[in-house]
Amino acid sequence: MGGEVHYESPITKIENKGNGGVTILTNQWSHKYDYIISCTGLWSDKTFTNLTLKKAPLKIIPFRGEYLKFKTGFEDRINHLVYPVPDTQFPFLGVHFTRMIDGSREVGPNAVLALKREGYNRNSFVLKEAYESLTYSGLLRFVAKNFRFSVNEFKSSLFIKDFIAKAQKMIPEVNETMLERGPAGVRAQAISSEGVLQMDFNIIREGRQIHVLNAPSPGATASLAIASHIIENYLPN
Repeated sequence: MGGEVHYESPITKIENKGNGGVTILTNQWSHKYDYIISCTGLWSDKTFTNLTLKKAPLKIIPFRGEYLKFKTGFEDRINHLVYPVPDTQFPFLGVHFTRMIDGSREVGPNAVLALKREGYNRNSFVLKEAYESLTYSGLLRFVAKNFRFSVNEFKSSLFIKDFIAKAQKMIPEVNETMLERGPAGVRAQAISSEGVLQMDFNIIREGRQIHVLNAPSPGATASLAIASHIIENYLPN
């Protein structure tokens, strides 16, 4: 429909023209747009600062969600989605059972601090990003107020037995012989400086820039509804 997708095109400069729109420049090209809508997930706070030259009102802390998966031959132990009753203190889903589209079965996720914004592996580490997270007052306050939760999530990452114990609360028959380590995702969790996990969508307009700063689950499922919300509330008719 006339749109374009540009790969490997780091933005080198943004020129705000007021009512004249916004120009994006890279090393290969420049384009002028009426508006910019930024949806950069794990980098949303950094992108906000880079494009607006203002301090972001929240900080993204990456939490890795690790999964176990049923070994071949044990997939028939579960045939449907099975969720725990949610803990209203936290925006995390909790360990649950998922039947995947390819027929495999997953168990998870936990929620453990990632030491890299895109830390999908347990050994992922970037010193600068780890330092920014570990010294952030909001994360320190969250851990202090929720120490037992934080320790339990960390243990479930180190020891598969602790991970399985969470799954056994719903299906006691599940054991270590049935499961093995599976994939992981990284949650872009917004945390305020007071240590409060942001549980709702956060969208800010700065001039002709619209920034989706926080899009918690079900962000992907709700993506088309979020787009409609932005068009109706942040762009002129």
